[in-house]
Amino acid sequence: MKPSASQLTIIVMLLFCIIFPLIWGSVLLILSRYSGWSSLVNIYSATSTPDELMECSGIIGGVNYTSTLRYSVEDEGLYLKPTFFFVIGHQPLFIPWHAIDNYSNGRFLLMYKSKFNVNGTPFYLSHDIKSELQNQINQ
Repeated sequence: MKPSASQLTIIVMLLFCIIFPLIWGSVLLILSRYSGWSSLVNIYSATSTPDELMECSGIIGGVNYTSTLRYSVEDEGLYLKPTFFFVIGHQPLFIPWHAIDNYSNGRFLLMYKSKFNVNGTPFYLSHDIKSELQNQINQ
């Protein structure tokens, strides 16, 4: 007996619900390793979440995180985490200011305003984080 069209539809939907998350999770784990995020988490894992988070885009270690990053500029360092759909393999980071090397601001790659390195991993962020820190201090 052949399955009906509705049974095939249900089977395809069930397979999609199983296979897509597996593929998505695998892609995120690969991106985490390629970008250097997974290595940075071993050193700069965040222990708490700031009250207020802002959205930004970034390129980390060659991986483009367009509109998928949330950050907070704190007195002690930079808090960074991905949005909900990108959390697999991307635990929150808290990078102390002393760990940020070669910081410069300006226009990079059309829209990025901050450029710096953390343990050799290049970061480009769409916001000037040092200016935001300075604004916090002046308030």
